[in-house]
Amino acid sequence: MAVYEEQNISIEQGELVLVCGPTGGGKTSFLRRIKRSIPDIAGLVMQNTEQALVCERVYEELAFALQNTEDDTAVIKRRIAETAGYFGISKIMDREIATLSGGEKQIVSIASVMAAAPKLLLMDEPLSMLDPAMADKLTALIIKLNRELGITIVVAEHNVDFLFAAADKVILVDSGIQLIETPANAALKMRNGKYGNYLPSCSKYAGDNIALTVADAAKCGLANAKTYSSKTVCGEVLVEVKKITFGYERFKPVLKDISLKLHRGEIVALFGENGSGKTTLANIISGRYKPFSGKVKMEKTIDTAFLFQDATCHFLEDVVDGKHVYDMSGGEKQKHALDIIMQDNSDILILDEPTKALDALGKNNLAQRIKEYAKQGKTVLIITHDIDFAAQIAERMMLIHNGEIVADDDTEAFTDDNIFYTTTLKKIERMVQ
Repeated sequence: MAVYEEQNISIEQGELVLVCGPTGGGKTSFLRRIKRSIPDIAGLVMQNTEQALVCERVYEELAFALQNTEDDTAVIKRRIAETAGYFGISKIMDREIATLSGGEKQIVSIASVMAAAPKLLLMDEPLSMLDPAMADKLTALIIKLNRELGITIVVAEHNVDFLFAAADKVILVDSGIQLIETPANAALKMRNGKYGNYLPSCSKYAGDNIALTVADAAKCGLANAKTYSSKTVCGEVLVEVKKITFGYERFKPVLKDISLKLHRGEIVALFGENGSGKTTLANIISGRYKPFSGKVKMEKTIDTAFLFQDATCHFLEDVVDGKHVYDMSGGEKQKHALDIIMQDNSDILILDEPTKALDALGKNNLAQRIKEYAKQGKTVLIITHDIDFAAQIAERMMLIHNGEIVADDDTEAFTDDNIFYTTTLKKIERMVQ
C-alpha cells in the first residue's frame, strides 16, 4: 500500500527510500512536498537543527513535540523515557541545547520527531554532522526503525555510503525526478554519466564493477590507486596552544591540558566524536572563548576567520543574490558563507564542518579553494567528520577524545594507524590484503 503518490512516484508502506542528487537539485523541496501532502502521518527532521530545536533543554524539546499530539502527562513522561533510551540520549536530557555539539543536536532533533510516532519519517541530511561511529549507529537505528517497527523512511543525503545498499529504493533528484530504481539498478544507470559522483565512495575503486559497500569493492580488488595530499614545507608557528583547560560548567572540563601548534601555510584536519570538544577548541584558538588555564600565543597582527556550523549566522541580509536565505538549500548557504569569510584573507581560516550539505562537485571545488588559500601562506584548520575529503588536502590530522589530543600525525600515518577514523581506500586495502 502506498503512503505517498504523485505522478510517477510511489512510496510504499514500510519502504526505506534514499533520495540523492546535486546540491540545490530539489531534495529538500521534495521532502517538504511530501510533508505538506500528508502532514498528519509524516514527521520531518530538518536539515538545519538550529531552526528545528525551539526549547532550552533536551527534555523540554521532546515534551514539546509530544504535547502537540498527547494530553496525558503520564503518557508523555513514559514516551519521553523510552525515546531517550532508544536514541541513547538519557545522559543529556537535562543539558541546555545551546551547549550540545552539532551531532548531539542532530540526534535530539531526530528523537523529538520520532517521539510523536509518525508513520512516515522524512529526514534531511541526518548524517551530515555525525562522526563515523555515530553515523554508523544512526544508520543502524534508521534501518531498525524501518525493519522492526515498519516505519516508512525517506532520507535525503549527500553521504550515501551508509544507506545506498540498504535502501529499498533510490530516487535521484536534479531539478525533477531523474530516476527511481533499486540500488543495484540505480548504480548501473548512474555510474557512467554525470551522476556517478552520487554513488557510494567505494564505487570509484571497483573499476567497471558495481560496488555499493566496502566489502563489494574489496571483492573487485583495488582498481584505482590514491595519493595523499603532498607534504608542504610549512612556515613559522602562527598560533601555539599551551596546556589549556576549559569547560562550560565548573569541575566539568571539556578540554584538558591541550597543547598544539599551527604553522603558516599548513592545512590541518581535526577529528573526534560528537561532543569531544572540537568546536570548543576552535573557539579558543580564534579568541572567542578564554581558557580557564593555559594560554594561546598569537601575534596581535594575526587575524582569524571562522565558518560556523550554522551557515545562516554569516548572512547580514535576508536576501542573497535575489534569493531569500531560508529558501536556499543547505549547500547554497554553505557556499555563500564560505565566500563571505574567505574574502577577508585572514591569516588563519577555521572551517567547522565545511562539507556539510555539499555534493561531490561542491566538495571538489571547496578542496581547490582551500589549497589555493594555503598556497598564499595562510593556515587552515578544518573540523570535520569527512575523512575522505580531508585526506585530499590536509598534510596533518589530529584526533581529540574526551577533551584531549590523542593523535597528531601526518595524513598518511594517521590513516594507516586508525581503524575507524580512516579513509574508504584504507578500509578496502585492509580487506584486500
